[in-house]
Amino acid sequence: MGIELRTGTFPGTLDEKGRVSIPARLREWYSGELIIARGGYHPCAQVMIPRVWEQYSQKLMNSEAVDEDDYDLIQHLYIHSAQVVEIDKLGRIPVPPDTRKWANLTKDCLVISAENHLEIWDYEGYYGYLNENRARAQEAVKKMGVVRLFKMKGRDGD
Repeated sequence: MGIELRTGTFPGTLDEKGRVSIPARLREWYSGELIIARGGYHPCAQVMIPRVWEQYSQKLMNSEAVDEDDYDLIQHLYIHSAQVVEIDKLGRIPVPPDTRKWANLTKDCLVISAENHLEIWDYEGYYGYLNENRARAQEAVKKMGVVRLFKMKGRDGD
């Protein structure tokens, strides 16, 4: 019995040609042609299969929650940065120079799998972000009541 998770944080290295490896256990999901774009909220690169990119971009393009000026900005920041990349035989994808600049990617990076997309973060930048937001995240978890799960007795919470 194996648990299938499509989440995780994996250390990576940006090589001299600007390529990063997709973790081996994720390559079944992320194979062939992929879409890479600037991160929508964070300074990272996002990688998606074409179907997920289509859903994501349509949601951005069709949102009634933003005015015309914001719509134009969203297009320039996120939609126009998208490029098709192909995973090579060694499981690597190229990260375009402008996306590397947006994400502040250096040699040491992290590949983070978030269910339906990957995020490629600069190693130091990611942990800086987590440290800056630790208290806020802890407060949110407390509000959700998740902490109580770990106080239950027994393996299955009984």
